[in-house]
Amino acid sequence: RVGMAANTTQVLIVDGVGGWLATDSSLTAVVDVDFPAGVTLAEYLSSYFIVGGDGSSQFYWNETPNDGTAWTGTDFASAEGNPDIIIGLDVNQLELWLFGTASAEIFILTGDPDGPFQRQGNTYIETGAASAYCIAKIDSTVFWLGQDDRGAGIVWRAQGYAPARI
Repeated sequence: RVGMAANTTQVLIVDGVGGWLATDSSLTAVVDVDFPAGVTLAEYLSSYFIVGGDGSSQFYWNETPNDGTAWTGTDFASAEGNPDIIIGLDVNQLELWLFGTASAEIFILTGDPDGPFQRQGNTYIETGAASAYCIAKIDSTVFWLGQDDRGAGIVWRAQGYAPARI
């Protein structure tokens, strides 16, 4: 599987090996040396491409708004409530949801070009996702097949920032 995200002129494609940008007329590799290695997840939020899924608790964003070719090694943040490995990303209601195997956290845009993402207050969900591909958005709500230290296999629906069992 690959991760893909699009703005109005580019589609960013990641597959764990590299990144590619598709435009109207071409498909080119992202050759910036600061493009994160091994990423498998991609999302787009308010002029930023966001990638993750490299086996760490970090996510990364492009340096220049709306330009998937420019990346900086210092443009990243981490899930820190429970720094489990990020296995899923979802953008919902202009918020970035980060899913690990045991927890989830929500990040919002700050407007600061040097640090555009920060954790949304004290939001921390003690239920992670069983897989990167079991997260879905329906009717502006996030749904996922859950997993935590007590087990797995329950489908959850976000009610605000709280998981509600389905």
